This record gives sequence, structure tokens and C-alpha cells, in this order.
Amino acid sequence: MTKPAKLVNPGGLPYGLGSMQLRGRVWWLIYRDTNGNSVQENTRTTDVHEARIMLTDRTIASLEARLAVVKAARDEAKRDLRFRKANPDNDEGSGRAGQRGARGGGAAAPAGDRKSGAQRGAR
Repeated sequence: MTKPAKLVNPGGLPYGLGSMQLRGRVWWLIYRDTNGNSVQENTRTTDVHEARIMLTDRTIASLEARLAVVKAARDEAKRDLRFRKANPDNDEGSGRAGQRGARGGGAAAPAGDRKSGAQRGAR
């Protein structure tokens, strides 16, 4: 038994970064834009090399936008860490998100959701 031929992405990019499809004689690009939305774009070219350059340009723009978001999150974490070190008595940012002190039990339920003891047992 022979194995089927391996499908190759003509764009040459790693999985998930974008691909190309030949539809008729024209190449189409499939990639994610800077907002993460899936895009299918007609290159209006029959040349695979021109289409590949277009795909890599779009992919680089998308990855740079994602990298900027990651760097911003890292910078915010560094600022928070410096603040915590400078203000050790401050409760905020203690790494215990959503938790109260030793006595607290979490967020209270809205008034309409509270049931008295008699109501809990009678269903």
C-alpha cells in the first residue's frame, strides 16, 4: 500500500500562518489580518512567486500587530511588579485575583438571587 502524496502549502509558511490556493489560474491568499479575522484575498496574479510575496507581507503585518499586543501585556506586568515591590503594603495586584482577605467569601449574589433557608430546601 502506498501513502498518498503529502499536500504542500504553496505559500511555504508554517501551519496556521497563512496559505495560498490556486482557483482557476489566479492565486488566492488565506490568512488572518491584524485583528485576527480570517481573510481570503484575490491576488489577481497567476505568478506563484508574486502571490507568495503578498502572503508573507500580510503575515508579517499580522504577526507584528500580535507581537505589539504581547509586548504591551509584558510591559504592564513589569509596571505592576515594580509598583508591588515599591508598595508592599498595597493589596492590589497581590496575585490573588477575585479573592478577598481571610474572612471574605467572594462576591455576593445579586439581591434577587438570594434564597432564604426555607426556600432552598423546598424545590
